[in-house]
Amino acid sequence: MKKKILFEVDIKDWAFYFMVKSWSLKLADEYDCYYVCNDVYRIKELTEISSFKKFALNFISKIRFQFYRLFSPQNKKVQVIHSSGNYSYPKYTKPFVTPFIDETKHLEILNFDYVVSMAYFFQYIAEIPFTGRKNLVGIFNDCFPHLGPEYDIKTKTNVNSLSRAEFFEQYLKHYDFLLLANDNLIRAYSDYTDRLEFALGIYKEECFGQIKTKSDLFTLGWTGNPNRPVKGFFEIIEPAVQKVLQTGRKIRLKTSFNASYEEMIEFYNDVDLAVIASSGDGAPTMFCEASLSNIPSISTFIGLPSMVIQDGINGMFINRDIDEMAQAIIYLHDNQDVLNKYAKRIKKDYLDIMSNEKNILKIRKVLQKLN
Repeated sequence: MKKKILFEVDIKDWAFYFMVKSWSLKLADEYDCYYVCNDVYRIKELTEISSFKKFALNFISKIRFQFYRLFSPQNKKVQVIHSSGNYSYPKYTKPFVTPFIDETKHLEILNFDYVVSMAYFFQYIAEIPFTGRKNLVGIFNDCFPHLGPEYDIKTKTNVNSLSRAEFFEQYLKHYDFLLLANDNLIRAYSDYTDRLEFALGIYKEECFGQIKTKSDLFTLGWTGNPNRPVKGFFEIIEPAVQKVLQTGRKIRLKTSFNASYEEMIEFYNDVDLAVIASSGDGAPTMFCEASLSNIPSISTFIGLPSMVIQDGINGMFINRDIDEMAQAIIYLHDNQDVLNKYAKRIKKDYLDIMSNEKNILKIRKVLQKLN
């Protein structure tokens, strides 16, 4: 019988979902892979509540829950107050998971061989009813404090006030294994544990770069959420592009903030150069997608770019600075023979280090260690 893996993601069709979907395709021969979206299991903070009121409300919720289980065919939800009194959480009469092999199905399975939570903060923003014999957690940004909710409602902890050692002790140590997005994170946590491994995956990896068109203008590409300062879109990218335009050079900045996955594959068709100004991304995914599309990057020294880019060979590193970004864009605009040299190398160099095939071998070894 195949072992069962449950992947906990935040929302369907977001980054974590597509990452684990890429894993599930490679693991399906040996494991039954499922996912659950924890957006429906999010907790709510409570103000002070008396023991009597907590008991009364939970007693009513328990009666309602039993009634729904016995008499309602629908999946009903009741809100339960945790014993700490700090928060309440939803409890469902039919807690479903979805198998990747057939996403039209919803199955009631509570216990798994492995539960993989794709972000460390899931443990304090949601209360899922599913358990794993072994539990793994992912960290996919390498700034510290890590990106995520700063306040832990469950324990009333300011997470960002913790040192890395304190953070590891409270939020990571209880996991059986850490899945980390890059070498920076592996170095950061190797002082605390040897139970860690590189993990990444790009869904439909083979589809990127299949079509290439040429825009009339030198085209820069940027994707992501521009409202996150860590990305540097408004802080670095836009001002740098304006500086280049002021020189009279004809360029355009092509952006995508909320496209479907299929649209993202097509997004890169006419992009000449990816521009990355992040200060704490573990990947970013844009770098992976651009590299797979034969598009080199100008990037800050973060995450995956720090593992793949050889400065002046297949891309360029800059400091997180408007003028440096602008000068790098100008250099590659004016020296497109250099840009073409980078473009000829970047996909192969990326795949040599972190193709899905290589990544899944690492994940398989982790699962086998945990048997």
